[in-house]
Amino acid sequence: MKRIGTERHHIYPKQRIKYPTALIKATDHVLYHKIFGIKTPEEVMDWLVENVWGGKLEIIKSYLKRRIYEKDCFSNLPNLQPDTKIRNLG
Repeated sequence: MKRIGTERHHIYPKQRIKYPTALIKATDHVLYHKIFGIKTPEEVMDWLVENVWGGKLEIIKSYLKRRIYEKDCFSNLPNLQPDTKIRNLG
């Protein structure tokens, strides 16, 4: 079922590989394809590493470590999200 303002995005280009889809905001879908065309996720990451992050794979390693840690730590806590900001009330 499609929600208003969302579109089905093929995670891998349907012309190249049969893979699952994700429901994303229509505006994000258009923007994704304007920037990346029909690149696969691996091609997008390669492009970002080489053209945006100066070949520094440490950025991806650090990101993945953090995301895996957050998923492991927060997956059993229904009311907390990993991105929840803690405010200093003092």
